[in-house]
Amino acid sequence: MSNHESRRDAIKKVATMALASSALTSLATRVEAHESKMDTTVKGNINHSVCAWCYNGISLDDLCKASKQYGIASIDLVDPKDFDIVKKHDLTVGMVASINKDWGISKGWNRKEHHDKLVEYYQYLIDETSKAGFENLICFSGDRKGLDDEQGLLNCAEGLKK
Repeated sequence: MSNHESRRDAIKKVATMALASSALTSLATRVEAHESKMDTTVKGNINHSVCAWCYNGISLDDLCKASKQYGIASIDLVDPKDFDIVKKHDLTVGMVASINKDWGISKGWNRKEHHDKLVEYYQYLIDETSKAGFENLICFSGDRKGLDDEQGLLNCAEGLKK
């Protein structure tokens, strides 16, 4: 099993355990046992994060608690309305989400007809991200739907320049 898979499995277990308060003591013991086995050349030099949407079955607050216990540094793909929850746990948002009811992976910068509304939306996202002290947000090119790759790329570049 790769390290990526085992970390993911461990995080799922930790998040599930965080739902039950009695599990927190057990969680601390497991984290200590895991850390004692870590290679000292990497211990403390890697800042891990988890994506909030991968854990839709638990509240963001519980995910933050479990992440903090496990030594996770940030929660990714968090919406600005939830920044305070993450900050309450002294975590960061490594990558701010850019998906809402109007925009997401399928509707993006590759279509010129979206540019004006996306500029407005991203102005809000950039401002909120900056105010919160976070540095990164993700954007999406959009579904191809028959659009030539080169034209889509040119459209993205034009829109993002705005």
